[in-house]
Amino acid sequence: MNVFAAGAAHDAELGKEAGLDVEWHRPFHELLERAVEAGYGTQSIAALTEILKEPRRAA
Repeated sequence: MNVFAAGAAHDAELGKEAGLDVEWHRPFHELLERAVEAGYGTQSIAALTEILKEPRRAA
């Protein structure tokens, strides 16, 4: 999970440089961030299923 989360900023920058709309990445990046914050950073991407089971906290 940490690898994907670390690449999120790079995705956004690459999209900007290439003139691409990568806004559709944002929900996935937010999900990755939630997973890392919840302690799943060292686990596989499959751990996202655990995050999806949890209700989203109000900001």
